Formats: sequence, structure tokens, C-alpha cells
Amino acid sequence: AGAAHEMSTPLSTMSVVVGDLRRGARPPADWKVSIDMLWRQLQICKRSLSDMVQTADIEQLGQSRSVPARQFVHELVERFQLLRPQVPLTLRFEPIEDSLALRADHTLQQALLNLVNNAADASPHEVELHVLHNDLALVIQVLDRGPGITPQLRERLGKGRVASNGGGNGVGAFIANSAIERLGGTVRLFDRKRGGTCVQVELPASRSGAEENHDHRGVPLAAG
Repeated sequence: AGAAHEMSTPLSTMSVVVGDLRRGARPPADWKVSIDMLWRQLQICKRSLSDMVQTADIEQLGQSRSVPARQFVHELVERFQLLRPQVPLTLRFEPIEDSLALRADHTLQQALLNLVNNAADASPHEVELHVLHNDLALVIQVLDRGPGITPQLRERLGKGRVASNGGGNGVGAFIANSAIERLGGTVRLFDRKRGGTCVQVELPASRSGAEENHDHRGVPLAAG
């Protein structure tokens, strides 16, 4: 389900580009740009399918691995920029030491990608990713300037399919919420002061050699 949801975006992009090419009597002046975009989107689809096959391996079901938090964030940003090259993404983060690590599998990155992709749908000209951390948690805040979320939709998100004014059905949020909670994380929604939504994902983290019996220290929510 996650792979199918992830592939819907590049397939939509390819449909638009190919449709424009078909309607023209001759190749447009920027045909090379269009071909390069189609190629990149095809690679995303191939990667999604490959990841799905690997994740579905019966011997790997339920398995996770330790991933450096900094690497995880950079791979997430790189993957989104390949998926949505037209959407500007502002990344703000505290320096992350190499020793900070997450327990993750492919579904976790896919979950975060779904949330950033949803923000891009709601606010294609302004999407931000804020990354904060302490010794026990990595917090990723996905911020947009879209129309926001109604109380009714907020109550239903993450619990199954749900219709919205934006045309979505909530499947991406449901998949993301399930994957994050399965790995011990949490998802919270906030309204932004000047309009839009902040989706805050908190993921358990650890440092090499650090003791695990610490009181949890919260990470402040990004203002605005």
C-alpha cells in the first residue's frame, strides 16, 4: 500500500508530461527537459517497487535496523526532491552528531515521505522541514501554508480512509501513522499561527554508549 501511494505522484507527473507531448504536433523546444523528468520519475517508480519486494521478503518481516539520524534525514530530503522537483523545500535542522541513531525500516522513510508529499499538495510553494533532537528523540516537523485541517478531518486522520476537500482520501496519513507508531514513534497535528499545518513526528533515538534510563525531555514546537 505504501509503494502504491508513493508511486501515484510520479505516475501523475508522467501522465501530465506525456499528455502535453502527445498533444503537440512536434516536440517542444524543451523536450530534453521533459524526457529527463520522465526518466527521473521512472527511477522513483522502480525504486519503490524494488523496496516493496525487499520489504515483503518473509525473512525480513518486522525487522528494523539502526540508521544514523543525519543520514535518514538527508535521504528523506533527497528522495522528496527527486519526487517533487518543482516544490521548494526549506530544511532547518540542528547539527546532528553521528552517534545519534534511529531504529528504522523502509516503511518509516516512506511514512515521512507521505507526510511531506501531503504538505506539498496543500502548499506547493512553501514547505518546510524542521529537525530537532535530544538524547532520546528525533523530532521532524513538516510545515505548510495550506488551508489547514478541519476538526472533523483531524479526528479521522490516521484511522482509515477519509474524504477531504483537497480530493485526498487520507490513505497516506493512515499508512504514515501506522508505520511510525509501529516503530515506537508518535504523530501530532498543530495549526500554525499564520495559517497552515504542522505535522510533528517524534521518533525514538539513542546514542552509542548512552544510558537508556533517562527522563524524556520534550523538544519545543517550531513557532509560526
